Amino acid sequence: MSRRTGASRGCSEVFPKALARWIDTDGELLRSLITLRRLGTEGGSALDSALAIRRVRELRLSWELWAALAEGDGEDPEALLLGEVPVHVLDQACLALWGPRWGLETGADLRVVT
Repeated sequence: MSRRTGASRGCSEVFPKALARWIDTDGELLRSLITLRRLGTEGGSALDSALAIRRVRELRLSWELWAALAEGDGEDPEALLLGEVPVHVLDQACLALWGPRWGLETGADLRVVT
């Protein structure tokens, strides 16, 4: 039996669309974060400041909460996101917000519309 409620089901469907819109609107912020990460320790304090920007902080926390709720409902958050956001854009957004993961390129383009 599924534990999903109407509210969580709606959240699973709404957040991926909202993320795609956020990237289209504020993608420059994510590109800036990637650029600062490429600077290494030289860009450390600037990166910390950029990550503290309210819109960036809210996106990061909202994404983490949504992913935890989706997983709790038995959903695969990445699969839900890939329905709205191309994989290369999703990888770049994760790189911008959380830093590099093994094997992730830092030069891909960050655009939802292809």
